[in-house]
Amino acid sequence: MTSSSRQPSRRESVRPADLTGRRREAATAGGTDVDEQGPGLALRALRSVREGVQLIVVALLMAFVLKSVAIQAFYIPSGSMLDTLQLQDRVLVEKLTYRFRPPERGEIIVFRRPGLEDDGFSITATATSFLEGLGLVEPDEDRDLIKRVIALPGETVEMIDGVVHINGTPLDEPYTRAESRDFPAVTVPGGHYYVLGDNRGNSLDSRFALGTIPEENVIGRAFVILWPPSNATLQMDQDYPNVGETPVPLGAGTSPSTTDGG
Repeated sequence: MTSSSRQPSRRESVRPADLTGRRREAATAGGTDVDEQGPGLALRALRSVREGVQLIVVALLMAFVLKSVAIQAFYIPSGSMLDTLQLQDRVLVEKLTYRFRPPERGEIIVFRRPGLEDDGFSITATATSFLEGLGLVEPDEDRDLIKRVIALPGETVEMIDGVVHINGTPLDEPYTRAESRDFPAVTVPGGHYYVLGDNRGNSLDSRFALGTIPEENVIGRAFVILWPPSNATLQMDQDYPNVGETPVPLGAGTSPSTTDGG
């Protein structure tokens, strides 16, 4: 009597399922060849690196354009503007306002030190400035400075008994630290500005070798403390009612005059 299903003899072997072949067929059906997965991953990795480099280049170009014409971040490296600006504060400086009008008294400006050549535009300078603003790179204290505009072109400025006078009128400056050193009257030349640090006892400014600041050296107006959040504010400018109400024609004044000091 024979059975309808034939049983394998001991001499015959049962072959296992070709799992490798099935995996290959499944991968091929899905559009991916198993043998090409290695090169494909490498190509995707290279593409990701290329896209990352492109993003960095675009970011640097955008920072370059913004720095050149609109806005720039600055890091406060010294205590010359205490208590208004603290050490390591980050401020934003906008460059558009002074394209339409000159600086005004009470505004805090960033300017290039007189006597230094303008470095011009470069990707390196832009990247360095960006990193300085983030506090990742120490700023060059001998290049860009930050002070408050006190006297305008053609005005006479002096300090009497620790109080600044403009054309004989005293300024009310509650934001400053006391200063015991007076300075004699100086007439600001045309196209220049007399600047002082708010920390009058520890600021190398227009009273000393820095002298008055030419208008072409002004980079922009500091308008906001951005970091740290505890110091963040938009209230940086100061007003002085009844001081300098009469406009002084551009170009008025005499040659710069400074006192010696440290």
